[in-house]
Amino acid sequence: SNKKSTGNVEQTGKSGISYLDMSGAKPVSMDYLSKRLEGTGSTGIMAYPATGAESQDSVRILDYAYEAAEPRLVKTEDKWYLFYLDGVAGRSIQNQTALFYRSSSDNGVTWSEALRADDGVNETADYDFDIAVNGNDIYVIWSDAGEVYGDEILSMDSSEALAKVGKEMNLMIAVIDGSTGVVQSTTTLGTQDADM
Repeated sequence: SNKKSTGNVEQTGKSGISYLDMSGAKPVSMDYLSKRLEGTGSTGIMAYPATGAESQDSVRILDYAYEAAEPRLVKTEDKWYLFYLDGVAGRSIQNQTALFYRSSSDNGVTWSEALRADDGVNETADYDFDIAVNGNDIYVIWSDAGEVYGDEILSMDSSEALAKVGKEMNLMIAVIDGSTGVVQSTTTLGTQDADM
């Protein structure tokens, strides 16, 4: 069993493909969003409630998850939080990913609706993230695209596209109140000047 006393999260059906398919340096397919709407496909994010919860059975939190969702589970004084990358319906493929989170106040038996770590004010793509918890304060940092990209980025030579995206990437940080689940602040830490 994958159950652990501290809770556990896993992504099912994951193939290990990163956001960029490096053979052509193009974004991987976001067809999981249409599969989610159609109810077809097999990927998802599962949670195993902490020992002592009413139910020890796994809970399916999200069907048809993004292949590079990178789900992470953290515990505050009051709740469990799940953070993951996912697509935003209606966005173009090159701008689609955003950092989402959900909370559980009953040790993972039920989960809140998904909220965006950027509080929904940013339309640029989000990438890799990390989390730190201090009491009931959650600090989340992630890579955020420096702009909303048009179709021209998809037609660029792969090394040119990677250099452009890398040089325009920002680091974002959000502070979330772990008691309420409300984003308290978001800040741009600065532009990453990656040499690609």
